[in-house]
Amino acid sequence: FADVLGLTLTTIDSEVRLIAEVSTPSSLRQEVKQTLASIIIKEKEYFAFQDLGAIEKKWKDGIKSPAGFYYFLIPMKVVEETFAYVLVGPVVIGKSLMRVFSKEHAQRLSLDVRVFTDALQALKTFTFYEITSTIEMIYDMASYTLELEYQNKALRKLTPQSSAILNKLYGCYTDKLLVILLDIALDITHAERGSLMLLDEDTNELYIKQARGIDPEIIEKTRVKLGEGIAGIVSREGKSLIIDETLRDHRITPLLHQPALTSAIVMPFNIDNRIKGVLNVSTAQKTREQFSPEGIDGIDKLIKLIEMTIGDLSRLASSP
Repeated sequence: FADVLGLTLTTIDSEVRLIAEVSTPSSLRQEVKQTLASIIIKEKEYFAFQDLGAIEKKWKDGIKSPAGFYYFLIPMKVVEETFAYVLVGPVVIGKSLMRVFSKEHAQRLSLDVRVFTDALQALKTFTFYEITSTIEMIYDMASYTLELEYQNKALRKLTPQSSAILNKLYGCYTDKLLVILLDIALDITHAERGSLMLLDEDTNELYIKQARGIDPEIIEKTRVKLGEGIAGIVSREGKSLIIDETLRDHRITPLLHQPALTSAIVMPFNIDNRIKGVLNVSTAQKTREQFSPEGIDGIDKLIKLIEMTIGDLSRLASSP
């Protein structure tokens, strides 16, 4: 998760003790990773003097530390009981890093100013909306995984015929994750329409599982063979596609018969290296920054998280 989100994640217990090592993006230099881990170790002492129960009630709001960073304490629950927290941060929200932080911040953390500045420059800056969407997604993914693991153990103790129930739970949580994927992709791109198409392995056809801004009759009737149509080509080849006025792919251009379609992103997603489906988002507006390689990169990271989580849920549902 740290790699995909570009965030530092730390799992702690209710006594603010580390449960696992601090997780930082692997793309960071080793010195920067060590600095961020050092910041976490020092900053978590601040949380030791806070009422975690009170913070938990407003966990989406975050909390600003004395050193000037934001942190988000995501509760990990089983049967409504919190047993651990994922501490997301340090996070910088909305301003130029060098305008927010000063030498005094480095000194407060007992860090060399150069080392501190290097770490700051490696941090991703978020808007409050972006970080809120991200932490809500982390919470949902972790919650579904923990709930299914708990149900797996509880049901197998009660009855050996638990597979059917677990498969239903898996299907329910998977559907919720697909809704999250589509809604956040639409938010990232500011698109008016979008759909998630899944592969029916019996017919080798894609069908619309979730949609926004699409006529219900189209949702009901649409079936696309692998290799046919835009979604079918993208799914079979496993390569994302940006549709705009610069597109020159002779296989695709004859299929663009929607006059309201100006720009679109079509992306495949897989589970355990098997074709799962295709994500489509589109707009009638002129091509914007979000409909670009950079926009694809943001959605690709989101898809990878969803793929990882659904894969974990699948293994939990089928584990003995």
